[in-house]
Amino acid sequence: MVLRLAAEWCETVKNNKWIYRPSPFMVPGTGRGPSPKRRIVEGLSAHPYITILIIWTLVYVPILIAVGLSFPEDHTTTELTIDDLRSSGENKLEYFDPDINVMLTARIIGNDTDVTVLAPDGFIPIRMELVGYGKLYTSSPYDENRTWTLGDGEIRYIQQKGNNVSWRVDVYKKVTDAPFYKDRGETLLEGHMIYRDVPTLNPPLINVFWIIPAMVGGSFFVFRSYFALFALFSALLVMRTYWEEGRWKCVLFGGMFLLNPLTIYSTIGAVQDDIIVAFLFAVSVHSIIRRREFLASLTVGLGMATKVFHALMLPGILSDRQPLARRLLRTILSVIVLAVVMIPVTYLSPGGVSTFARLYLTGDSGAELTGISLWRYLGELGYPPFLNTPVLVLLGLGLLFVTFRKEIGMIGTTLLFILLFLMVFPKIHSGYYLLLLPFIPFLWKMGASRFLIPLMGALVLLLDLMNGASWNSGHLLFVPILVCSVLYIITGYLFIRVLGERLKDARINRRSRI
Repeated sequence: MVLRLAAEWCETVKNNKWIYRPSPFMVPGTGRGPSPKRRIVEGLSAHPYITILIIWTLVYVPILIAVGLSFPEDHTTTELTIDDLRSSGENKLEYFDPDINVMLTARIIGNDTDVTVLAPDGFIPIRMELVGYGKLYTSSPYDENRTWTLGDGEIRYIQQKGNNVSWRVDVYKKVTDAPFYKDRGETLLEGHMIYRDVPTLNPPLINVFWIIPAMVGGSFFVFRSYFALFALFSALLVMRTYWEEGRWKCVLFGGMFLLNPLTIYSTIGAVQDDIIVAFLFAVSVHSIIRRREFLASLTVGLGMATKVFHALMLPGILSDRQPLARRLLRTILSVIVLAVVMIPVTYLSPGGVSTFARLYLTGDSGAELTGISLWRYLGELGYPPFLNTPVLVLLGLGLLFVTFRKEIGMIGTTLLFILLFLMVFPKIHSGYYLLLLPFIPFLWKMGASRFLIPLMGALVLLLDLMNGASWNSGHLLFVPILVCSVLYIITGYLFIRVLGERLKDARINRRSRI
């Protein structure tokens, strides 16, 4: 009797899946459960979004806290009275600021119409306030010597207050561009205009992103956290874009985006806006993969109004595998979206628009060429890269001819133009290489190229650290030149590999249509 009941129970267990649930990783024919490695893969792939959030929390949050505690802001606010400024015959005050351990100079120039603050090298006056009246605005560039011109309202206020007038100035140590972002965000919040009331070297829409951090104080920690969130959003978007590849691969792609050393450095260490550009590229790539062509064109137009780098996607639209009329229509749509944003800004501040256009089209940001490009290091040896921009235009036209004629496709063409830009443009900063990260899944399918992007990120980070250690000049210059040469060899290899794969796919597609 007992044996019969036991046999019936075993049969019930075997036939009811709610009782017996074999793992999909069960080793066939052995009855053994999955290996520890497979259990990890199974667990991670079961909840990919939560997994990426856990990775971000475990990696980025401790780094945010550690960096915030180790590198506090070098920032001070000092109030200067009218008596201080007129204490000498030159209407100038020199004073030692113990908070930042530097000597500062402030003075009134002319007939009380200008206020100029001079700071030592490496320190920049960001904000000037006429106490009791409000913030002063200037388009004077961010450098050690900044001048605020007083308007009629400020002059009348000074005349009314007499000797009770005082100024409050904020001085920052120049380590990142975060104080500039904060200044522009505050300017927009206060109802004033970029370019005219605050120095701006970027297209207009990128400055909209500074409103939120400016609303919550705009400290370095706020901007680091803000950019770290964009890294998370970008990783999640990359996962969603390639969802059909499988859940565990989605986790892998998102993790490769988040854990790339350049992503962590650019968002938390350098505190630069390049992660926002990478996020916008990820949005465009998502639209392309999902075959939402006109949405992709819309994002390209908005992207160009945010950062000019999105212009690298226009050749991709022209080289897509669609009828020519449709490709031209999508290109025109992107240009129209850009024009809708830029025409009002150009009308209100034509000088500001021409400044950032010159910066992005020629790399001209002053007498000194900065960055981590090979051409910058060769310039230190006396070989200025004055031909790079014309050469880039010619090579770009040649590449466009090939991609357009062969209909290589939007993703492949965009990636080719990014690689060409990174190799030839004279002024390249480390964050520009973040543009490659949304294309990691595309490169993953090419086998040998799958781990080259993390390697490139490590080399770029190394070059930036060498620049910080002043290895970009003098007898140690050969070291960054050597590292940069390796980086360019990898970039050139990727360019040739992607071009070859795309041309092969184009031939196969052409034969299938025949």
